[in-house]
Formats: sequence, C-alpha cells, structure tokens
Amino acid sequence: QFLYFIGGEKAKKDDDGMADQRPTESDDIAKMLEAEIAGEVAHMKSGDATPANGSTPPPQAQSPAPPTSTAEADAAAAMEAEIQRRVREEVEAKIRAEYQAKLEAEQARARAAAEEAARRQAEADAERKRQEEETVARVRAEAEQRARDEVERRLREEAAAEEQRK
Repeated sequence: QFLYFIGGEKAKKDDDGMADQRPTESDDIAKMLEAEIAGEVAHMKSGDATPANGSTPPPQAQSPAPPTSTAEADAAAAMEAEIQRRVREEVEAKIRAEYQAKLEAEQARARAAAEEAARRQAEADAERKRQEEETVARVRAEAEQRARDEVERRLREEAAAEEQRK
C-alpha cells in the first residue's frame, strides 16, 4: 500500500485507490473550535457585550463609548479573525506534533530494523567463520592422517626391504 501525505497526516490508500477519509483527532478539534467560534460570533452580533462562554469580555466590549453597529461588526470580525488565527495555530501545532511523533516512531522502527539486520549479519559472519575454522581443522586432520599413513607405509617398506637384504 502506498502512503500519501495529506494535510500534515499520512493516510493509507484503500483498495479502490482513494485516500482513507476517516476523521482524525485534529479534525475533531478543528470542528469543535469552529463551532465555538461560530457561537461567539453569533453571540457578539446579537448585541450582548458579554462573551457566550462567560469569560470576561474583550477590551473592545468594555469601552465606555457606545458601540455602533459598524463598530460591533468590526469588533466581531476582528474577534472572529483572531479566534480563527488561534485555531489554525493550535491545529497546525497539533498536526505537526502528530507528524513529528509518527516520524520519530518510523525512525525508531528503521533503527531497530537496521540493528536487527546488523545483528543477523554478525551472526551469519560468525557462523561462516566457525564453518571455515571447522573446514580448516578437518582438512588439516585429514592431511596429517595421510602424512602419517605415508610415513608408516614407507617405514614398513624400508623395514621389509631391510629384511630382504638380510
């Protein structure tokens, strides 16, 4: 299966060749924050100076001058833009962290695979060396035995020749 990098996330291709469209945790967070932003903007547009979440109002809402509809709309637009910027930053940071974690995990798997390959190579090298040493020892023992047999045969022949001379 091929891996594709989509929006900061890796997604596997399905059998039909389409990227997997399952929502990620980042998608869920982004949707939740977008809903919260939409609620805040709607609340601000309703004319209530207190934020919908009950927190202290932003400095623009506390200004002593009576807000005009244009000023309220500008403040709401500015607040919406700021919230969207923060959401983008948070989502981007989350996606980067997830990607970094996946990258580090992949690097760790690659290191482990390389270490395993090196270990197997070392074992194979040790086995090959052991077999070479066994072969050398066997060949040496066979050569020594042939040399002994040859020396014994010559000694017997010399002894037999000596016997015949007498």
